[in-house]
Amino acid sequence: MDFPYIKQLCELSKKGDLESIRRLLDKHRKDFDEGQIKEAMERALFVASEFGHLEIVQFFVNYGVNVTIRDGDGVNN
Repeated sequence: MDFPYIKQLCELSKKGDLESIRRLLDKHRKDFDEGQIKEAMERALFVASEFGHLEIVQFFVNYGVNVTIRDGDGVNN
């Protein structure tokens, strides 16, 4: 099962809303395993990076999200 809040997490990353990202993850963290959450955060990391939200990128990096992942075109943002 995927983390069902991926779309919401990506939208918040696009907006640069770190506080809402923290609330979303805190609220639902206990319902999902760490792998599901990190996978969702990897996707949101691309969005935050694309829109220049460095504080959010740093938050994901500090959480331990894989920063060497590549998108479908082989691009590492």
